[in-house]
Amino acid sequence: MLLGISAKGLPFMKKLAFLFLFSLFIEGMQFVLGIGATDVTDILMNFIGGFLGICIYQGLWRIVPETKLDKRLIAIGTVMGVLCLGMVLFVIFINR
Repeated sequence: MLLGISAKGLPFMKKLAFLFLFSLFIEGMQFVLGIGATDVTDILMNFIGGFLGICIYQGLWRIVPETKLDKRLIAIGTVMGVLCLGMVLFVIFINR
């Protein structure tokens, strides 16, 4: 969804190409650096998730005014990110 917000002028196919290339880059870096496991299904799942996010954003954009939609999605994403970070820090702290 963030790609839908930040790259509004970009054609749909270019957004999809960016999603694929970014996923490929991340997996390539994992392979080169030996971090995690490199897997083709990760590229596919990342691409599908990004595709669904763009489709959901475009669907919501037709219903909700653009400025309100962008503000709400950024606020929701920020809250979810902070909660996830808090949970990770909590687990790290508990397992010391």
